[in-house]
Amino acid sequence: MKFIFPRFSRALLVAAFASICGGALFAQGADSAGTKKAYEEKLKALAKDNWDGKTKLAKWCQENGLNAQAKALLNEVIKAKPDHEEARKLAGYVRHAGKWALQADVDKIRNAEREKEMKEKGYVKMKNGEWAAAADVPYLERGLVKHNDVWVTKEEKEKIDKGFMLVDGEWIAPEEAENVKKGLYKVGGKWVSLTEADAFHSNWETPWKLQTTH
Repeated sequence: MKFIFPRFSRALLVAAFASICGGALFAQGADSAGTKKAYEEKLKALAKDNWDGKTKLAKWCQENGLNAQAKALLNEVIKAKPDHEEARKLAGYVRHAGKWALQADVDKIRNAEREKEMKEKGYVKMKNGEWAAAADVPYLERGLVKHNDVWVTKEEKEKIDKGFMLVDGEWIAPEEAENVKKGLYKVGGKWVSLTEADAFHSNWETPWKLQTTH
């Protein structure tokens, strides 16, 4: 069975799309107008010096997308009542050093204070924004982590956390760690004394492997 779909001209499709979008924009505009009208009615019902009422109205404005009206109301309240706590908080103020200040300004002050403190301690700021001792930066930027004053990769750290031990370049499973504590060395899959291990590693083809801090 064949289905035949009607063909629509490009102009007709464009007109239909515009009609849909236009309807949505009209509805949005109507909602916005209704919100502004509600705001105006609420404002008229308030006495000029009803600062608590205007603060509550400002909060309502913020919740309903009337940010400009909210800002104007809060500025008015703060001008008349500088210590109006709720109005200050709604406007983005916080207490700092006994005074009201915008949170953004306080953040700048604190960041500057922290930067000064860290530099005095000899720390430097890395590319990721974190602070570290100058001597540690080259290792951290390579993705290494410190374990008992030794720099290891994250993968090595995971093994260490699981109980593995790195001995002579070979990872020793947790169940074999007791042999390391006894002073034995793993050579060719067997645990032997230091004398036997020295004899094995005296061959230039099987030298001792030195562990480094990367």
